[in-house]
Amino acid sequence: MEKIESGKLMQLRVERAKSLIGLLRDEIDELKRRLNLVEVHNEELQQLFDKLSADQEALEKAIET
Repeated sequence: MEKIESGKLMQLRVERAKSLIGLLRDEIDELKRRLNLVEVHNEELQQLFDKLSADQEALEKAIET
């Protein structure tokens, strides 16, 4: 009788583990998506910064002359 109860308990643990693994996979996918957005925004900000630096440099040269 104990073996049957132990087997049922083990089966419940396996099902719970499968459920938690599914949730973790979903969370990892969401985090990857959010990281991708951050990387895209970072690239956009870097481009804006580079343009601003170039514009500032041009202004400084124009003021010097």
